[in-house]
Formats: sequence, structure tokens, C-alpha cells
Amino acid sequence: MAAALITGWWAWQKHREQQADIVLYEATKLVHARPANRSKAIEHLQKLISDYGSTAAAALAYWHLGHLYFEGEDYTAALHCL
Repeated sequence: MAAALITGWWAWQKHREQQADIVLYEATKLVHARPANRSKAIEHLQKLISDYGSTAAAALAYWHLGHLYFEGEDYTAALHCL
């Protein structure tokens, strides 16, 4: 029983990480698009952070979000991403 629970939890975590990676990819496409769609990218990154907060993709989303805020000269918001 315990092995089934651990395997199920591991599979769920793996799926969650994969979903977060997909969302991060879509958000970074908006960041790198010409011209960059900053407001849409910020919205997607914030949603990723709220939905997948404890994933590696969320950590990268924080980095991208801070960078976007810094480029937009919103230094206070950029510092909150640290």
C-alpha cells in the first residue's frame, strides 16, 4: 500500500513538473517575441508562479519576471522577485 502511494505521489510530482515546464516555455516565447509582449508575459509568469510554486520552472519564472520588471524600470517589483 505504501509503495503504491509513494509511486502515485512521484508520478503526480513528475507530471506537475512537466506541466510547469510547458507553461514556462510558452511564457518565455512571449518574452523573446519581437516585439516583446511584456504585459502578457508577466501575466503568464505570475500565473505559473501561483499555480506551480514549488517547481524548478517557478524559480526560473521568478528570474524572468524580475528581469522584465527591471527592464520596465519597476525596480521595486523587481526586488520583490528576489
